[in-house]
Amino acid sequence: MFSSAHNEIMESLRLQSFNCKNLKSSLPEIKSLCHNSDIVLLQETWLAPNDLMLNEIHPDFYGKGVSAIEIESSVLRGRAYGGIAILWRKALSSISSPLLFDDTRIMGIEIRTHVKVVIQCLYACL
Repeated sequence: MFSSAHNEIMESLRLQSFNCKNLKSSLPEIKSLCHNSDIVLLQETWLAPNDLMLNEIHPDFYGKGVSAIEIESSVLRGRAYGGIAILWRKALSSISSPLLFDDTRIMGIEIRTHVKVVIQCLYACL
C-alpha cells in the first residue's frame, strides 16, 4: 500500500533534461538543475565507463549513467562522445530504480507509487 506522501511526490515531481555536451565542464549548470529538480536527465555526458562519478555531483542525489565509449585497450583515442545519465533525489530512493537497456543511448528510472511510471532518457543522433 502506498502512502499519501507517495501520491504527493508524483503530483509534484520536477523533471529537467539537459544536453550537457561534456558533464565535467557542465557541473555548475548540472548542480543548479539539481537544486530545482527531483530527476535530471543528461545527454552527451562524454564520460568513459571508468569515469562515471555521478553520485558525487550533488549530495542529495544518486546517479546512474551509461557510457557510449568502448574501451578495448587502456588507451582512449580521440575525444569522448555520447553517453547518458539520470540523477534522482535521494528522497525518491525507496520508490525508484534505475533501468538499463541493451542500448547505450537509452536508460530510464522507474517510480513506483499507486501506479508505476517509467521516465526514459535517450540520446538520438540524427
